[in-house]
Amino acid sequence: MDNLTEQELRAVFDVLNVYDPNDIKQVYPEMGDDKFMQDVYSAWGKILKLLRQDKPSDPTISWNYLGGVD
Repeated sequence: MDNLTEQELRAVFDVLNVYDPNDIKQVYPEMGDDKFMQDVYSAWGKILKLLRQDKPSDPTISWNYLGGVD
């Protein structure tokens, strides 16, 4: 996991930040269940913490999507 670049972490953050289980659950029902969403939120928070640690004023593409972060 340590092999991810900062740019790759930003890409994963953007994907997690705009993830909507309603968009995928008809195809992959498991990706809309509560347990999966808990994992998504957990990963999102951990990546957010890493990104804020490194460059708190350098946002990603989706930084303010739906008020996701300030």
